Amino acid sequence: MLLWASVSWAGCVLIAILLSAVLGPKAVPPDFSRGDQCEQLHPDSSVMETENTWSNVGYLFAGLLIFFRNIGTKRLIATIYGGSLIALAWLSGLYHAQPVSDLYRHLDVATIYWVLPFLLLYALHGMFAYTVSGGGWQPDKVIGVSLLILLLGLIIAIKSAVDSTILTLIFVTILVVLTVWILFFRRLVDPLWDIEKAVYSTVIGILLIASGLPRFFDGHGEFLGIDKFLCSETSIVQAHACWHLFSAATLLVGYNLFSRAFSDGGTVFPD
Repeated sequence: MLLWASVSWAGCVLIAILLSAVLGPKAVPPDFSRGDQCEQLHPDSSVMETENTWSNVGYLFAGLLIFFRNIGTKRLIATIYGGSLIALAWLSGLYHAQPVSDLYRHLDVATIYWVLPFLLLYALHGMFAYTVSGGGWQPDKVIGVSLLILLLGLIIAIKSAVDSTILTLIFVTILVVLTVWILFFRRLVDPLWDIEKAVYSTVIGILLIASGLPRFFDGHGEFLGIDKFLCSETSIVQAHACWHLFSAATLLVGYNLFSRAFSDGGTVFPD
């Protein structure tokens, strides 16, 4: 798994470097602005936001780890979830490389509406349908639900029917509630040790805070009446890029917790 993920990651990064070398920059409209990130634009480059673009390698590596851990097994939802993280890496990377493109912006938002619902689907399937003998939803049902998620996520993103921040917070809140339930209230076939509960609770809590701060306090203006103090256009460490890396780690650790709790054999980290 680690070897395949590492080689694939290196190959994808090489392809991205080659694409950045051959693609040309796009014109920046005079009224162009971004409200939730403030890395200085490089209008003469095909990668207009350097850090915000390349930090998506975190999603890429997390997705490849999960994908290669599950491909060829009965864990179809986990395989699709890994694939959605890979898609998030590419489409978010394209958007930040060319943030003036409305198409890339919509696709970037759509991938958020894929990744979080797929992780939620994986959690719900593990809690209510999966059995350690391998029972669960049939592949055709999994594929059907997955296609529906992909379609709805794309439509909602293109139509901008819902504020992306609000919808993302709803998904994250549901996932946090399910995580707490699994950790402390649900009876599992193979219960988590107290030390495992402490480690997962601490790590996920820290990662959520580390993800939330750069997400909500980067950009221009205020959040909850507080100035977005992490906005720094020329800083060598961009808050939005940190959000990419920390949220990728959160999504990977969250998946590993669910897999460990369900005893489905799909954990990325050793039990």
